[in-house]
Amino acid sequence: MAYNMPIPIGQDPWGTLLNDSMFEIHRTIETNPTDHGALAWTADPYGNSGSTGLTSGLPFMSKVWIREPSTLSNVMMSITTAGSGLTAAQNFVGIYNAAGTRIAVSADQTAAFGGTGLVTAAMTAPVAVTPGPYYLTFLCNGTTPPILARGAVAGSGASTVNFGLTAATGRYATGPAAQTSLPASITMASRTLSAICMWAVVS
Repeated sequence: MAYNMPIPIGQDPWGTLLNDSMFEIHRTIETNPTDHGALAWTADPYGNSGSTGLTSGLPFMSKVWIREPSTLSNVMMSITTAGSGLTAAQNFVGIYNAAGTRIAVSADQTAAFGGTGLVTAAMTAPVAVTPGPYYLTFLCNGTTPPILARGAVAGSGASTVNFGLTAATGRYATGPAAQTSLPASITMASRTLSAICMWAVVS
């Protein structure tokens, strides 16, 4: 909801109204996910500058911020090169919260991972969330995993795109290895930070 400025001081709840107004102002400054009918993305897709393949059995997590109470239904990615020799019923997309709890998961994505283009993975059940960080997570198993669109790979390593963050809070990270399905929970501090800025969107 948009609010007109200025908001009279003392209007209840003044802080909430002010924050909402500032959020609306921010949304008018630059292209953002809502312009595309989405809720959040890792980055504007115009910044995608390359592509990198998933690693079989290794979850890859990309962090997004949800700024207001929302319902998450779909996760999108862009596949530039199709996977092949994929293992049926071992390819998934999911959403984790900051504590590492899986809050949503897709049906098997073997067929989708064997194609190219913008892929929308529907969660088996939409999930209502509060504002905060969430992790869009991809898992593939097979001979040749798909290659996904990404932003630039940080030349100085994972510490650049994850500066000021830890393994538990990093924007881009992987782990744990040798998974055939997305686990119900992941120990976030045990993840490995990644320099690969895998692009993802949630709607």
